[in-house]
Parts: sequence; structure tokens; C-alpha cells
Amino acid sequence: MWSFYSLRSRLMLILLGFTLMTTLVGLMGLWFYQKTTKLATITSRIEEALIKTLQLLKIEQDFFDNETLKPQFYQTGNSLYLEKHEMLMEEIKEKKLYSLLELDGIRELYADKAVLTQEIKRIILELESYELSFQELARLTRKRGFWDNGVEGNMRNKIQTLETLNIEIKLEDILRIRRHEKDYMLRKDTASASEVEALVQNVKSKLSPRPQASSMASMLLDDYLRSFKEMVKLDSLMGNTSKVGVRGQMRKHANNTAELMEKLVMRINSEVIAAEKYAFNIFLYVTVFMVLVSIVISYVISVVITKPISKLSDMMHMAIEKKFSKDIVIEVSTAQNEIGDLTRDVRTMLQEVQKRLHEVKTQKMELLNQYDESIEQTHELRESQKRLMKMNEVKDTFFSIISHDLRSPLNTMTGFLQILELQAEAFLPDEIRNFAQDMQKSLNRILDLLENLLQWSRSQTGEMEFKPLKLNLNEVIQSNIELYMRTAQNKGLQLHSTLKNPVWVRADSNMLNFIFRNLISNAIKFSKQGAKINILTAPHKKGRIKIIVEDEGIGMSEDILDKVFRPEEHISTLGTNAEKGTGFGLSLCKNFVERHQGEMNIESQIDKGTSVQFTLEAEN
Repeated sequence: MWSFYSLRSRLMLILLGFTLMTTLVGLMGLWFYQKTTKLATITSRIEEALIKTLQLLKIEQDFFDNETLKPQFYQTGNSLYLEKHEMLMEEIKEKKLYSLLELDGIRELYADKAVLTQEIKRIILELESYELSFQELARLTRKRGFWDNGVEGNMRNKIQTLETLNIEIKLEDILRIRRHEKDYMLRKDTASASEVEALVQNVKSKLSPRPQASSMASMLLDDYLRSFKEMVKLDSLMGNTSKVGVRGQMRKHANNTAELMEKLVMRINSEVIAAEKYAFNIFLYVTVFMVLVSIVISYVISVVITKPISKLSDMMHMAIEKKFSKDIVIEVSTAQNEIGDLTRDVRTMLQEVQKRLHEVKTQKMELLNQYDESIEQTHELRESQKRLMKMNEVKDTFFSIISHDLRSPLNTMTGFLQILELQAEAFLPDEIRNFAQDMQKSLNRILDLLENLLQWSRSQTGEMEFKPLKLNLNEVIQSNIELYMRTAQNKGLQLHSTLKNPVWVRADSNMLNFIFRNLISNAIKFSKQGAKINILTAPHKKGRIKIIVEDEGIGMSEDILDKVFRPEEHISTLGTNAEKGTGFGLSLCKNFVERHQGEMNIESQIDKGTSVQFTLEAEN
């Protein structure tokens, strides 16, 4: 039943209050995100317009640098650059500038939308003026022509005809005209143009009075001079530099457009920064206010709720100090809530404890009488407990090692696989091959750990059968050498056995192979490039034979030698190429050797190498 005074109801109201405040903070965060997104969209749109404008100017430059050198433009008047220029102009005006006025949030930056509209119209007006100048300059360029096209082509055609006709004009006069024509082409000055005109008039005055020849030559010279003057006029109209003529107007409008666009970008960016700062401050103030309110409410509520509980706790401490004597008085709350119920339950519990204490005192005397009889049994139980704790420590240590060493390579493989899954296309085949090699190493380590774990668990639980047979030691050693030969060669190691004649031993095949695999693997792991690993045999006392696996590796310190055969110690060091081991392979090897009634010991020196020796029963 709902009750405002119950602790459950109060906690529920508190939870609802904090949920409401968290929701408000979340809504404020969402508002701030939407606000910054709108502002970022505005900034992005105006910057896109500026970039498109720069692209427009680049197309213009490419047109005059490339397209005006091609005969196809002068013949057809069509150009891909002109089409791109026109399309980009429309996109800037319609999709970038006019659409900016309709963006959500733009009114928040400009209280007076007419100001923004006026600025954009000024930019569009400059763009249109620039476009008209560009189109006019392109038309005049096509009309003027180039090389064999247009006015220039007609001019060249007339002068070339004069060169080929057999008339009374001297060749040096024509060459002199052509030279001054070229001077004009290079300088674009009126002086060179006047020189050409004067030379033409001079040549005409030298023509012979023969009607037919002089008439044809005079007509060609007149046509040439007419075309030359028209070309000079077109050059003057277009503008020889970027400051005069149609070309100068085009540059002026282009520069005005870029300048106005940059000013608009800077202004909008400054407005966006100010708006973002304002929104962030609001979000920060609201968040800080909510946090402070939460702290105050939490403190007040904690005092209200914990005060009766603290009072009850003090009474319980007093009862404990007085050892639950009968003179303890617990003040019972009359509140009809969980606290009141708790105080009443505590009083009932105290009465029950006092009753039980009396029963315990009575039973204590009986137990004291039985103590002397059970002291010897207690001693035996303690010894058993110590042995059990020791075994439990060994078990916990092994499983700790297993969980640690399995997790590391599995995490490595999982990390590589996640990277390949999410970004497989970002890696080269060699990089993927390196990932595969690293995962292979991790997998090999897991397999080695599981193999050692399986052998250890079977040996500890008695499930591993011990079946000694007559074995050819040469064959066992050679098969394990072949198993690791490729690994040794990859590391530049020499791995071989000195056994020549067959040597027979009595041993369990699985255990003996496990011992050789671990010893050879360790020797390879801790050997340096170019080192040797030898497997030797020597006679031993009482019909046994000694097997020695020695290397020229990094060796072990005295501290590690003291711990290497202890199952409760986790000794796992990195090899010379950062290879990882399981940490208890040598302990299992020693265990298996002792199952054969043999002995195992290790001799090692730092930076000189390690020699592992164990004995087996020789078989005739």
C-alpha cells in the first residue's frame, strides 16, 4: 500500500527526482547538440559557396590557358569549360547562396534578414557581372581567333598569299611586315601596330603601274591591313592586361565577388562562434545548477533517512559492548514505516539472543568436559587442514596461471580479428599476413598451454596411465628434433643429437615425448641467433642412463632455479624473440621423470647457457 511516510515511497520519490534532473540535463545536451549542428550547417554551406567560387575562377583560368589554343573552339564555339562554368555559376547562385536564406537557424544569427539578403544579392550581382564579362571575353576571343582561325587566321592567310604569289612585292618587305607583326603579338603595343600599318602603306606605294598585278597585290595588302587593324581593335577591347578592357572588368568583378564572399564567411563564422559560446554557457550553467541541486538534495535526504538508522546502530553497539545483558533498554520507534518495524524486530532479536546466550553458557560447560578427549583428534584435523590448504593453494595457483595465460593470447587474437573485421580493406596483404602470423603465435601458445594443462590434470587426478615400454631412445630424440627443426632453423639455431648407436630405455612413450618437447622448446626459446642445442647421453649408476639437453642461451639466475620446479610459483619469462611460455612445463617434466623413478636437475649460468639432466632406466 502506498504511504508517503514509508521508506520505500521516499526512496522512490528521490529516484524519480534524480531521474527528472538527469532527463533535464540530457534534454539540455540534446538542445546544445542540435544548436551546434545547425550552426555548423550554416558555416559549412557558406564555406562551400566560397570553395565553389574559387573553383569557378579556376575553370575560367583553365579555359583561357587551354581551350583558346584549340581550333575546335574557334570552329564550333562549344567548350566543356564553358558548360562547366555556366553550371557551376547556377549552382553557386541557386543552391548555395539563395538556399542559405532558408536554412534553419540563420535568423538566430541575423536578427534582420534583409541585411543578409542584401549582402547575398550584392555577391550574386558581382557574380552575374563577372559571368557577363567572362562570356563577352570568350566571344571576343573566338572572334579574334588564333593561328588559322578568326580575324588572326584571315590576316595570316592574306600575308601568306602575298608570299606565294609571283608579284612585284619584294620578299624582304613582306618579312619586315611579318617581323613587326610578331613584335606586336609579343608586346601588344600601339607603336608596333603603327609600324605594321606604315610598312604596308610603304609597300603599296612601291607597286608597279601594271593594272592586274598591282590591283591584286593592293587588294591583298588592304585585306591584310584591315584584318590586322580589326585584330588590334579586338585586343584593345579585350584588354592586354588584367586591369583594362573586358579582361580587367572580369578580374574586377571576380575579385569583388571573392572579397565579399570572404567577408560574409568571416562574419557568419564569428556569429556562429558567438552563438556556440552562448549555447555552451547556457548548457554549462544549467548542468552546474543541476549538480549543485542534486548535491544539496542528496545531503538533506541522506540526513533524514539515515538519522533513525544511525540511532538504532548506536543502540546495537551499546548492546554488544554490554554483551547483551538484561539491563539493556532499546527505545522502540512508534513510526508506522520500515524504521519502526526494524526497531521492533531488533528488540525481539535481542530477547532471542539473550535466551540463546544462556543456552550457550550451559552447553559450554558440557563441551569443556569433552575437550580433553577430542584434543588429539583436533590435532589430526589441523594437520589434515594444513595439507588440504596447501593442495588448495597449488590448485588455485595453477588455475590462476591458466586463466591469466589463456586470456592474454585470446585477447590478442580477438583484437586482431576485430581490427580485420572493421577495417579489412584498410590493410595491405603483407599487413594482413603479419596479423595472421601474430594470431598463429597466440594460437600455438594456447595449444601449448592446453597440452601442458591436460597432461598435468591427468597426472594429478590419476587418469593418466603409466605404461612403460622398451623404447629406442635414438628414434624418440630424432622424431622430436625433426618436430622442432624448422623452428630452430628460422631462429638460426643448430639442433642435433650426439647419439650414434641405438640406446634402449624403459619409459612411457607419451610422457617421454612430452619431456623432450618441453626441453627442446625451452632451449630454442632462450637461445640466441647462431647458438647450438645438443642432446647427449651418459651412463648413470644402478643401470640407469642420463639424458642431457644443453643450450648456449641466456641462462637462469639462482632465484629462478630455486622456483622453477615449484608448482605454486608461476615462472614465465620471455624468450630471446619475446616468445611466451606456459610457466609450468618444467614442473610437469620433473613430475613425469619421478614417475619413472628418475631424477631431474638443472645447471645454468647467466649468458652462458642451461643444461637440463634427467635419468631413465636402461634396457638391455
